[in-house]
Amino acid sequence: MKRLGIPFRQLGVPLGLSAVAAARSIFLTGLVAYWSFNNGLTTDDTGNGNTLSAVNNAARGIGSIHEGADFKTDDALTIAGGSAGNLNLGNVGFTICCRVRLDGNGAAQAILGKYNTTGNQRGYRLLYSPTPTDRFLIQISANGTAVTTLTMTNAGAPVVGRNHAIVIWYDPDANTLYAQMDGGTLDSVAHSGGAFINTSSFNIAQYADGTTKLSGMIDEIGVWKRIWSAGERANYFAGTTYPFTPLVSRSDTVISSVISGSVELAYPSRVPHQRQTFYAAGRYWVFFGFYNDNTSYELRFTSSADDAKTWRGVETLTTFPACDAAWNVIYDPTTGLVHVTKNTQTGAIFLDGMQYRRGTPNADGTISWDAGW
Repeated sequence: MKRLGIPFRQLGVPLGLSAVAAARSIFLTGLVAYWSFNNGLTTDDTGNGNTLSAVNNAARGIGSIHEGADFKTDDALTIAGGSAGNLNLGNVGFTICCRVRLDGNGAAQAILGKYNTTGNQRGYRLLYSPTPTDRFLIQISANGTAVTTLTMTNAGAPVVGRNHAIVIWYDPDANTLYAQMDGGTLDSVAHSGGAFINTSSFNIAQYADGTTKLSGMIDEIGVWKRIWSAGERANYFAGTTYPFTPLVSRSDTVISSVISGSVELAYPSRVPHQRQTFYAAGRYWVFFGFYNDNTSYELRFTSSADDAKTWRGVETLTTFPACDAAWNVIYDPTTGLVHVTKNTQTGAIFLDGMQYRRGTPNADGTISWDAGW
């Protein structure tokens, strides 16, 4: 079991409670705030009280992982300055993560921050700048006045309509601010003193003065007062590690357009050891069970490109007879392989033993399977 960043949400067999608790405890260490947007638009999943307030018509929508916050030019989320004290980071190691999709790139757009130019209450913020950089930028101040800017040059220009995963971290020992997008080459800049402890409000999709609004989607924002390991970053970019399970039962029209009939998706409370979704090869994959008029049971899958709106036609991986069926799916980002096990049983009697197959997800939505079963 790797230290820090173990993808325990994706493990395909039930872990002992102590192992799950230990893995969860490691990843939750130093976690200050986390907005998954799966449990409401304003809820801080940590229970630390960082409840957001919606501005105008901010709404939930289909994010890069599950639910996201959808912003249309005049929308935002905010926490008043007096209530956002634990989002002051100071001169400590910290990590901020989020997933962002821009709907356009013609204007500067705020992503998140605790930063106000009025009264020199600058702390930290992430934004998109169209000119002259066409890049995401991080700005940080150690004293509220002087500003260090990190331009994510190596990350490249964000693609409109595509979800980008961003991790930002500050190392006080190295006096350096770092950023990484989509698992690519790091960007860094020298900086000392951390982020100024200030009285600014904390804002998502706008500046503190209500300007520079975002038009796009933000998903899975998290703030830690510690530095993630390289392994944690890798798992985050691979879409396998979250402090809170983002899967909930739902029936979006974008998915039901290709998945119809009597469908069994991921019900965490019912089968917590099964996780039938993952991100690989630039696509979002869903494995699900399908009952065919009670005459058979099929294990099927589909996938979507980066917009998570257009879903490929469903494929059937295997068919079970009309009796109890058991299956499991694990994606390993280290090897790029998806592993599938299955068995057929009547009551406690296994009819065909445990069978195994593996394959490589492809960017076109197919999976190159080995010769198994």
